[in-house]
Amino acid sequence: MSWLGRPYRGLIIAFAAISGLAMMAAISVAQTAPIKKIEIISVIGPELTNSRRLNHPCAVAVNDANEIYIADYGNDRIVKLDSAYNLIAEYGGYGQGEISLNGPASIALDVVSNVYVVDSGNRWIRRLDRMLNLVSIHRNLQNSISLPVCIDISPRGEIIFGDEGAGGFFILDPLLNSVTEFVLDWQGSGARFGRPSAISIDHRGNIYVCDIDLGSVVIFDEFGSKTGSIGEEILKRPTGIGISPLGVWVADELLAGLVCFYADSRETFFWPGEKGKKLIKPKGLAVTQEGLIVLTDAGADEIFVLQPIIGD
Repeated sequence: MSWLGRPYRGLIIAFAAISGLAMMAAISVAQTAPIKKIEIISVIGPELTNSRRLNHPCAVAVNDANEIYIADYGNDRIVKLDSAYNLIAEYGGYGQGEISLNGPASIALDVVSNVYVVDSGNRWIRRLDRMLNLVSIHRNLQNSISLPVCIDISPRGEIIFGDEGAGGFFILDPLLNSVTEFVLDWQGSGARFGRPSAISIDHRGNIYVCDIDLGSVVIFDEFGSKTGSIGEEILKRPTGIGISPLGVWVADELLAGLVCFYADSRETFFWPGEKGKKLIKPKGLAVTQEGLIVLTDAGADEIFVLQPIIGD
């Protein structure tokens, strides 16, 4: 873990507004924006004290106590850090058993910090307690899961996960017993679904889905009806998403940067890292209650803790 100095001033780029407004074809410099810059508060990894170094961390979640949970994909494990970024627990290791994982692709937390893990290689959904003890597993006994890739918990406690192989989103009951269809054809009759890569649900239950085939974020209401999309002419391969009062934050692998789509304007803020610390393969992200952005860089095997600075 290290403390870094003044970050690169992010580019401001124009974008099409949410819910059906046309995307502007060209990227241009905006005159004003609420985000002045992004400061790097801390960089975690690749080395972790008394443990293996991070290997392709692909997803992250943060609870109300600012404890950080990391899906360490290359090590087939989940890692828990305390609010000072010290390792306090881990779960997994390659395999199919109750204490093993095979490609943890996504994680989400409920209100009491139970951890829901997409075990993509095994096609299972696991629930762990806040200290990473196994509670239960949905083992896909009815072949209802094809290739799970992302997960989040709704304000009503619904477990919603995206399945790239099945081409849709599904709801898993709280006991991890049954799966029901939720969204299967988000572009309309006969249109393809694309490839979901990340999901985030806001406090109203609106669902934001990154699609790496379509290069955009598609938005649904809590009932699964499409209400809009963002990023069609900007995003290339969106892989992580989080919601804050400022707007929708998206990590994009091909852009090698972090984009914020403002909630109240047609502008965006783009951050590729800073001089000497550029992003390589930004993957997953989470937003803390204080508005910090926690971002995984799977290419550098690091976790960034970022502070957006507001100003004219």
